[in-house]
Amino acid sequence: MHFPRPAFFRAAALAVAAHCLCAVPADAGAPMTPPTIFETPKPAASTAAPKTPPQTSAKKTDAKPAVAAPAAKPATSAPVNLDTTLKSWGFTRVASAKKDTASWRNRSAVFEAVRDKSYLNIVGVRISLSAPVSERNGVWTIPRSDYDASLLPILSPTASTSTLPRRVRHVLLDPGHGGKEPGTQNDTLKLVEKNLTLDVAKRVKAILEKQYGIRVTLTRTNDTGLALADRSALTKKWNTDVFVSIHFNALQSAPTAAGIETYILTPRGQTSTNNSGTRVAKTSELTARELGHSSNTWNVLLGYHLQNSLVQKLKANDRGLRRARFGVLKGTTCPSVLVECGYLSNANEAQKISSPAHRQKIAEAITEGIVAYNTVMEKLSAASKKTTTRTAAK
Repeated sequence: MHFPRPAFFRAAALAVAAHCLCAVPADAGAPMTPPTIFETPKPAASTAAPKTPPQTSAKKTDAKPAVAAPAAKPATSAPVNLDTTLKSWGFTRVASAKKDTASWRNRSAVFEAVRDKSYLNIVGVRISLSAPVSERNGVWTIPRSDYDASLLPILSPTASTSTLPRRVRHVLLDPGHGGKEPGTQNDTLKLVEKNLTLDVAKRVKAILEKQYGIRVTLTRTNDTGLALADRSALTKKWNTDVFVSIHFNALQSAPTAAGIETYILTPRGQTSTNNSGTRVAKTSELTARELGHSSNTWNVLLGYHLQNSLVQKLKANDRGLRRARFGVLKGTTCPSVLVECGYLSNANEAQKISSPAHRQKIAEAITEGIVAYNTVMEKLSAASKKTTTRTAAK
């Protein structure tokens, strides 16, 4: 088994973490890197019909990064006007060649919204929403709940919460299925999900430990079964910093389906991505564990980096950062995601997955996503300490 040199991974992670929403313009035609969520405080989101233009910070895009204080949120459930809100973050509306699509760009990033579609494209990563984007008379809006739960954590996680999680020093990897639960299968290629997930998890563990000195624990190290609640409970038992559950997908009714999906626990009051979107679960229908899970901001950020890394590294179809109330995500005590690393029901994708070299690429991509997330955490932590020091000195 060959592992790329450490410098490769460090360079990839830093490339992601070094670009903020106000960075130097990217070269024409160069692929966009995800925005590092590292900015000076900005105004709260504007509603569909703001009475006054939003305050903007037009200068000093090279100013030292500062952790944004939690933004004051208007006491309203009115939809968020994307034009005025993104303008307050330094984005400008630009012409789009795509029908029914609106685009906004700043000096390093691009946002796209498609009329009546339940997602946004943020620097090339599809972010699922609980309801479709609306456009009326040239005004583009999304639900405020989606802005708070899905967009703001990417623009500025510290505007969503004042609590920073620990930097990544201990990762819990969960190879999906095991024992009497084989998961999905491809009989033609003799592929069994439980074997593939364990193989990929061991590869990620080797890279993170050897190249980065990050401790990694697996929920299972052989072909044994483990209840979903027991897997997530290990995050508390072992006091881990992130949890990544590794899976492979299948959709027998649509054999052409292919690509990468990353799931986070559906936030309170939101619909899951695979639901019809016509109904929001009532608070009473959610378990106490779900309501007590307070890592949504960091789930989004971790999922964002993992989805981007997997899609870019594997040159795969982006099926989006999604939401689901998967049992394995409900009881975790740290930022947690579930990644679907490809479709065993797709003949071409399954053929790739059958290759150890491709599974090594999957492991590298997962590693790079975790490292990119950790780089952001380290910078946010450093900025927070500087702010605390300056405050104490006054």
